[in-house]
Amino acid sequence: MHNMEPKKLQGIETIAEELGQNLMSLSVTELYTKGIVYVDNPEEPNIYVIWNCCDSVLVGGGLKIICSFPCAISFLKLL
Repeated sequence: MHNMEPKKLQGIETIAEELGQNLMSLSVTELYTKGIVYVDNPEEPNIYVIWNCCDSVLVGGGLKIICSFPCAISFLKLL
């Protein structure tokens, strides 16, 4: 998983559609709330993890894709 600037997720259309349903993720990606974003591939993310540095973690992407990345599962266990 790679660290990514939260604002960069706004330009990725499929992720932006998913994030539009979650106020915490919008707040982080629009830089109203401090947060950290991790993605599987910085150039073309399929999996993303958004943490608001407090009490919420959002994991996005297809379930089949997430399960196919053992490192993603290990990373999520650490959270």
